[in-house]
Amino acid sequence: MKLAFSTLGMPGQGLREAVATAVEYGCAGLELRLHPDTGIHAGLSPARRAEVRAFLAGASEGHPAATGAPGAHRGDAGSPGGTSGSGGSGSGVPLESSASRSGVSGSGVSGNGVPFESGASRSGAFGSARPEVSALAGYVKIAMAGPDEPVVRALRDDLALAADLGAPAVRVFPGGDDVETGARRLRAVADLCVESGVRVLVETHDAMPTGAAVGRLLDAAGVPEAAGALWDVLHPWRHGEEPARTLAALAGHLAYVQIKDAVSAADTTPVPMWTGGVPLDECGELLRGFEGWVSLEWERTWYPHVAPVEEILPGAREWVARFSA
Repeated sequence: MKLAFSTLGMPGQGLREAVATAVEYGCAGLELRLHPDTGIHAGLSPARRAEVRAFLAGASEGHPAATGAPGAHRGDAGSPGGTSGSGGSGSGVPLESSASRSGVSGSGVSGNGVPFESGASRSGAFGSARPEVSALAGYVKIAMAGPDEPVVRALRDDLALAADLGAPAVRVFPGGDDVETGARRLRAVADLCVESGVRVLVETHDAMPTGAAVGRLLDAAGVPEAAGALWDVLHPWRHGEEPARTLAALAGHLAYVQIKDAVSAADTTPVPMWTGGVPLDECGELLRGFEGWVSLEWERTWYPHVAPVEEILPGAREWVARFSA
């Protein structure tokens, strides 16, 4: 298993801080949330895409992606407005937290008791080391009702971005329960996936929250070279599907795993690993031998009152180490 974490857990912070956090906490990868607020989205200009890729590949600190924000200018196509917003750098992307920009100390204590500073103040220390991009977390709804063309176009845009940034996959949601619609749209992008080497990952989520549902969709699509399954360990379990059944249903399709813990099946508020109801140990035992990405999806963007992701990463790292042995 290879550990990553999602930038969903670092709202208001930029790519520099996310990379610094990944390096400090021993994460091999970053799952980049696609949204204008993060500076990573399909509206990036070719120049900005090149800057982001160079930064992630270990560009020198003098590179524009290191000294400015490696992301969209507010004037880039697809990004909102024409001026830099609150929390953004001169290029409109939140590179650092507002606290670190204003001079407020970012010092604190991580979950393993080790003092740490904000990502902005740590960022000069990671040198040439950079995590890989494990996936782009997109929001295309592959099986939603309506015409195919807008959905396929949006997915093709995200796949092109992934290829430009060196990401191996794009996450999508079902967004509906129409298997044939979702399968048809996956087949429509299969050519681009093969050409670019980027796969579509259908998450166990919303209208298809179980492994059985996502497995049926991927079986119907019949394009394993283009599409695979993302097992979010929370959603199948909270909809009554035991982990062993989820894994069996995704046999031949499983490409990526998101781990997290939550209070209960009814209350999905995030909590530190092993303090909630998600059967993490059972999932881990089933996943022994899995060689793909395991990403901590700490949903602080949706639950701003929860602890910083730095306090949760040591538990995620322990989970991966325990079940990789």
